[in-house]
Parts: sequence; C-alpha cells; structure tokens
Amino acid sequence: MLKQTFTINPVGQGLFYTGEISTGINNKPFRFVFDCGSFNKANCLEEVANYRKLNLVDQQELDLLIISHFDADHINHIGKLLEGNIKVKKLVMPFLTFEERLFLVL
Repeated sequence: MLKQTFTINPVGQGLFYTGEISTGINNKPFRFVFDCGSFNKANCLEEVANYRKLNLVDQQELDLLIISHFDADHINHIGKLLEGNIKVKKLVMPFLTFEERLFLVL
C-alpha cells in the first residue's frame, strides 16, 4: 500500500516543502525536502526543528533535497536542516556556470 504525506510548512515569506512516501514493502520511507528558507527566521527555524525531530533523528539522512533557486527565502535555513551531519543522498539544484559558482563562493 502506497502512503504519501506532503506538507507546505508555514514559514511565512519563503518555502519549506516536505514529503514522505512509503510503499509498505520496508519500514524505511522516502523523505524529501523542496527548498528550506524564509525571511521569517523564527517561524522557519521552528518548522525545521520540528521536521528534524520527527523525521531525521532516527535515520540521520534525507533521501532527496531539491533547491529550486538561490534566493535567500528558499535556501537560508538549509544549514540548520542539515546540522549535525545529516546525510543527503541526492541533491537537485539549478545548473550554474563556472562564473556563477565563483560569484556565489565570493
């Protein structure tokens, strides 16, 4: 039996979308996060902390992290999400040219 849970977490201006898909074949669900940021720091940090407590304590890994684009209100709390060596199995993000990557690093 397929079980799906998708949540648009209430973070204010920004996006923190999470999901979990279970097939019933094994006890390990597929968990993903689509963006993790907001200009409302308190709300987003609370939502990220709740998500970590409920979903990442047992596995210490995220199956998929998707970054739609690099605006602060979509990425500025990814560090908090992955704090404590949370492993990301797959990362999907926009293609960046060499110059764009260099600019982001600087």
